[in-house]
Amino acid sequence: MTYKYLIKNHILKIFLLNLFTLFLSLSLYSESVTEIYRSNYNGLKLVKIDRNQAKEYKFVLFSLITDKLEQRRVLYEGNKEVKRWLYYYLGNRLNQEKYYKENIIQAEYRYDDKGHKIKQEEYKDNNKIRITSYTYNSDGLVDTENIYNILSKQYISVKYRYDRFFQIKQIEKRYSDGSFIFWECFFSGKGIIQKEFYTLKNETYTFWYNENGQETRGEVTSLNELNQEDIKKEWTNQYNDKGKKTKKIENDYLIGRKIITLYNNNYQETRIETFKNDKIISIELFEYNEHNKVSVYEIIEDLTSSKTLYLYDDEKELIKTTHFTNDVLKKIVDYNKDGTRVETIHVKDKQVQVKYDKDGNIIE
Repeated sequence: MTYKYLIKNHILKIFLLNLFTLFLSLSLYSESVTEIYRSNYNGLKLVKIDRNQAKEYKFVLFSLITDKLEQRRVLYEGNKEVKRWLYYYLGNRLNQEKYYKENIIQAEYRYDDKGHKIKQEEYKDNNKIRITSYTYNSDGLVDTENIYNILSKQYISVKYRYDRFFQIKQIEKRYSDGSFIFWECFFSGKGIIQKEFYTLKNETYTFWYNENGQETRGEVTSLNELNQEDIKKEWTNQYNDKGKKTKKIENDYLIGRKIITLYNNNYQETRIETFKNDKIISIELFEYNEHNKVSVYEIIEDLTSSKTLYLYDDEKELIKTTHFTNDVLKKIVDYNKDGTRVETIHVKDKQVQVKYDKDGNIIE
């Protein structure tokens, strides 16, 4: 055994010893813990719990943390894994994230050194279907968003602009077929939108809001042959002193139709009047039970009244409707739990019964 061989062997032993010491030190200083949370279907960390409490909740989230960095997040519904998130880092910076649902990949995300999401890849049935990339301005807000739909081979480019309060002021959306959408809004001093509009082809949709952020009126305009704006549709909303909508008036000038709708305190329609060329053509009336379900519906057209009464069981499921024309009984429909129904049609002094299956097919 030569002297050089002994030296080489000694050096190798020292190298292996140092390598083992390195791995040992890494394992000693690499601390992993699993945190458990009561959660929901979205995988949020709601309340931290102990492992023996996990069986008490429908959704439980397990989070693996190593060296203070979350490596994995797994959501369980009972004993079944429903969602999983995997995190990858460059140093202490999050670089990549993968999201799985029922063990099938749904999306991948990439982040820059400031924590901004710069790329998103979406999947369906393990096939990539959409790629979205983002750029950011000096304030850290999204500046552009570029979307490529792999299935349709269509591109969408979105440009964002902000006001001095960092609220989105304008959005420009361009499609690969050349179409273009422009959106802009105006805020009050309190940061509430007062007005917004967007353009689609040669139409402009405009909306106005009150100090509570409720829409008070709107309109749709288009450019005519003289490049002038014509109002195609417009509407107004009225509210009571408690902020609840009481009335809406809509005008469609293209077809000469006007609709006036009245509402109750539960925002439900109670009366709808429809006009054609300033002449009333129908009136619809609604009544509701204590569970806010329709109990009576009536529509009056010309001199004909069609009224329907609705009956529900204790579980608030519809079990019967009774139909009248000008207060004369015409039909009774009984609904069964299995989705089938029986119609009893009244014609003068006779009754005809027809039975339907759950798909609406006549069976008898």
